[in-house]
Amino acid sequence: MQHKHDYFIERAEATGRWWEDPWWAQADCEIHFTVPLEAVNRGAAVLSKYFDADWYIGLAKAPRSNLVFPKLCLERSTMALAFIASLGARLETLRHVENLQRPVRVLREAYGDSAFLELEGAESFVQEGFCVSFPKEGSAKSADFIATKDGDTVAVECKRLGDEVWEDWEGSLMSEITRALPWQHEGKEIIVQVALNPRLSEVRFGQEDYAAVNSAISGTIVTAIVAAINNALAQQLPCEGLISDIARFRIDLKQPGIYGGVTGMERSVPAIFRRMFQNGVLRALEQLPKGKAGAIILYSKHAPPAEFFRLLFDAATDADRERFSDLVGVLVCTLQTWFTHTTPTYFENVQTRHTVSSKLVAEVFKRTFPASPG
Repeated sequence: MQHKHDYFIERAEATGRWWEDPWWAQADCEIHFTVPLEAVNRGAAVLSKYFDADWYIGLAKAPRSNLVFPKLCLERSTMALAFIASLGARLETLRHVENLQRPVRVLREAYGDSAFLELEGAESFVQEGFCVSFPKEGSAKSADFIATKDGDTVAVECKRLGDEVWEDWEGSLMSEITRALPWQHEGKEIIVQVALNPRLSEVRFGQEDYAAVNSAISGTIVTAIVAAINNALAQQLPCEGLISDIARFRIDLKQPGIYGGVTGMERSVPAIFRRMFQNGVLRALEQLPKGKAGAIILYSKHAPPAEFFRLLFDAATDADRERFSDLVGVLVCTLQTWFTHTTPTYFENVQTRHTVSSKLVAEVFKRTFPASPG
């Protein structure tokens, strides 16, 4: 017997019109809404203008990794609903922005996470009354967007740091565990929360020659965790368990506001800072125009404590004042999950020559993201 959601997927693949009579509008939709149904419908109406039937059919016939595509119909989840509502609202806010088609094209043709960050940054300035423009298609190397208000102009560069190789292994392991976790017991829905050993990634072999070994290790870890959880289900819920040197877990009946999932492993604070500064701040700085105020929005899945970043950020900008003189500050955003909601942090550059623009940008990020001062 065909699962009902399969019908929506097959219909969307055939017609491309993913927004018509969608799964979330059905009377028997059991997915938890964290946003109003009206907001999802409005978001879908906007997104249908940018991610049309031809685009959807093309991706369905020739699949490739894309941030937007699975959220529109393939994924039946709370996160998909929030994504549709928020991205639709964002594009509606930015509908009059010059050259908006540039980041939209990236969302359509590539994976799109970098363009998603650009749109989020641009929206924050538009909300505060700035006139924002993206560079023209095919233009030379430049900042991601320009924001102007009352004679002050700020160039903004967005950098999204991807995972390192060992983080890819960790991400794959966490996905495998998530897919293998039970979600029902004795006819009742349950939630399972797994916290991996913070140093578990150290078991991975570094060289690509050991891919088979690394795969076997991750498979064994998944099997051990699932077996322990299944054994624990014989106990009265809620219950907790420990798998020595691998993970802790907790099982409970499903309740509103409580979500299952897998949390990951420990990172070295100095290594995180080095990577953020070298691959994020310094490379973004190269994109910003000389002689004009510039700001950086930097996404990193993980970030060091604000005090640590502030200390070394000040040391670097003071040591090479000329290089950093046009930089007004760096907004650091980290991964948001059901379990972790970290406020973005804005680090003003005390060495900047653009003090007025610096205060304007700080106020934008404080009011919109909203960011805390670092």
